[in-house]
Amino acid sequence: MVKLLRIWLFSALTVWIGLVSSALAGGGDAAARSFADLCQGELPADRQATFYAEMDKTDQAIARGDQAAAANATSAAFIATFRGGSYADDSSIRCLGDQATRRWLNANLASWRRGWSGGLEGRSGQYGVMYVVAADRGTQGLVEVISTGPASDFRGNYMALEEIVELSEIRESFGAPLLPEERAVAAACRDALVPLQEYANGELARVLVAENTAFDRPATRQEQDAMAQMGQFGKFAEAMAGADTGTAYQQALFITERQVRESRELLNQARSLEYGEWSPDEQTPSAARAEERGDILLARANDETRALEFRDDLYTMANGYYAWCKCHDKRRLAVAAKESIQPALAEEQERLSRARAQKSAELEKQAEAMQESIQDMQKTDAEKQSFKEEADALEAELDF
Repeated sequence: MVKLLRIWLFSALTVWIGLVSSALAGGGDAAARSFADLCQGELPADRQATFYAEMDKTDQAIARGDQAAAANATSAAFIATFRGGSYADDSSIRCLGDQATRRWLNANLASWRRGWSGGLEGRSGQYGVMYVVAADRGTQGLVEVISTGPASDFRGNYMALEEIVELSEIRESFGAPLLPEERAVAAACRDALVPLQEYANGELARVLVAENTAFDRPATRQEQDAMAQMGQFGKFAEAMAGADTGTAYQQALFITERQVRESRELLNQARSLEYGEWSPDEQTPSAARAEERGDILLARANDETRALEFRDDLYTMANGYYAWCKCHDKRRLAVAAKESIQPALAEEQERLSRARAQKSAELEKQAEAMQESIQDMQKTDAEKQSFKEEADALEAELDF
């Protein structure tokens, strides 16, 4: 639908000059300050006929499920009535009266009910879904649908309600007539905003409690078993390599990464629930929590008793939280601290690499010595067998 919308916008742009000329010839004002100014003069009969013919095509295309044909037909219908203003504004259609407006609205509702992303006016899929819910089930239906849906959808759904209300207010301010059913939808959306904000606040508190548990939770039984297996394998690897393979670091990293991943997922949910309550320059609860997590991980990373590799990963995780909450000053600190241990980390990794290479060489020599010993034993056994065969032959010759 996005591609179709772009095609429609391009097509509309190519006829812009002709539309403005026609609009002015019909008495309309391309820069109208009111609905009355926009609708001055009768729209030419051929353009009115085109509008209704294209709306008939739209209805037929929707009935057979042809999204592309419906989009093309509604675009043509829109262009036929266009007198000026915004391409997202249907005021030019409203100049034709309630009957034409209702045809347009019903076509939008029909397309949204079929689940076509974007609808016929090019708005978001959530706008269309919320409009249908408001039209069919009112305020209570909106509250039920949004409050029982995924937390990640809350922001988009809430914004869709605001957009419906705002568009209704803009039309009224412009003086454009609204159908009774449109007023009912706008009222339902407006009345749903307060209870939905209350729901969001309660859900936000619950999600932050869950995040608090996830960030420092103990390992599950399955995770304990996994770390135990890592420990057994690590001991074997260390025995073979003759050097520390970082098993303890890998175990600590394993559980920490899982805790952080769960924490970040819950913070993403929390952020979706925060829309509408905080100003753009105000730190939200989820951002404050993310900053707190970054501080905790940064403190762990600064602990010089930890393995350098683990500290390096902790700095990365702390930096991720700081980026999430847009705590730029602290992010720079985490980045600088991470960079400061890179020389020591590289030296440590080089030392371990040399130790493993030396042990590998020693094991290779031991293997070669063992192989030579086996070959010597096989040679000795062959000599013994040859001597026995010679003795047996001599005994037979002497008739012993």
